[in-house]
Amino acid sequence: MTAREEWGEFSKYHAQGIPGAEALAAELDRIIRDTGIRSPIDTRRGLHARLHYLDSPPAAPPSKTPA
Repeated sequence: MTAREEWGEFSKYHAQGIPGAEALAAELDRIIRDTGIRSPIDTRRGLHARLHYLDSPPAAPPSKTPA
């Protein structure tokens, strides 16, 4: 499946802003800063950490326990 098939054509909806690849890179950078991945992207460990993060299921919201 291509990215266009997966995400559709944003231009049909008059989407504006930065290109998708730049938005994805910016969001990954933010996530990496917030979660503490410290290894540089050009190392095996850094690349693996980022790919693992992208391939992980979303975190479940905290459960509400009675006080």
